[in-house]
Amino acid sequence: MKPSIEEIEFHGIAALRLNGPRGASAVVSKLGAQVLSWVTPDGRERLFLSDKAVFDGSVAIRGGIPVCWPQFAGLGELPKHGFVRTLPWQVSAQRGGDDYALLTLELADDATTRALWPHAFRLELTVMLETDRLDLELSVNNTGDSAFAFTGALHSYLRVVQVEDVTLEGLYGHDYRDAAKGNVVVRDTGTHIAVEGEMGQAAATAAGRQPEPGHPGPGFPRCRGVEPVGRQMRHAGRHAGRRLAAHAVRGGGGGAAGGRRRRRRMVWQADPGCRVIGLAGRQV
Repeated sequence: MKPSIEEIEFHGIAALRLNGPRGASAVVSKLGAQVLSWVTPDGRERLFLSDKAVFDGSVAIRGGIPVCWPQFAGLGELPKHGFVRTLPWQVSAQRGGDDYALLTLELADDATTRALWPHAFRLELTVMLETDRLDLELSVNNTGDSAFAFTGALHSYLRVVQVEDVTLEGLYGHDYRDAAKGNVVVRDTGTHIAVEGEMGQAAATAAGRQPEPGHPGPGFPRCRGVEPVGRQMRHAGRHAGRRLAAHAVRGGGGGAAGGRRRRRRMVWQADPGCRVIGLAGRQV
């Protein structure tokens, strides 16, 4: 069957199902533009969705891949993880080919968002489903007259069989803030991170550097003009490309509910008229 996209109802809310090659599928809620399900051709659900999740918009949906913006965590004056997770997004594009299905949703500022955060913006979240891969990209467009700083994340909840068997590599020498231990800042000195108990770690972007909320840290590029200007970052064994921030997790678990989250927190500034490809995620 050729890949396609269809409107559905998921736990009582409006959503879209991407039907990909060889039976792969993904479900994206219009509420928060949140990916709530990703099933690979082997029939395994790869994302964790809590049985305590609430779908009425009163709180963020717990599970899937929430979009955290324009603030990550509680490090700032805005609600934790920002405010776009509980707002309705609009479908702006959808298409499919022989080997993929692609969906884009968008959100623009309005009176509600400006009451919380006085900036003009337009967000676009693009989700592309292939046979054994799910790609997400969040584009941030400053449509106002003044620059703004933001943080964010594509906050993946991965479903794994045994969380104790999951390890994360590539963060040696980076400082991280551990929310499960009172936000103490610790430097990662091991070759990998293993789950040995409750964890809530947010890694800095460079060893020894943790930018303050709302302020670009040393070495953080600014976006000038229309196209993003940034450094290349390697995640999941591949280049995330010319992006100002990136978040990607290599998947491989499935089965019983379980989850582990490791976040990379970045602060970026978007000048007026600047379009920032702000966050990119790849589940492989």
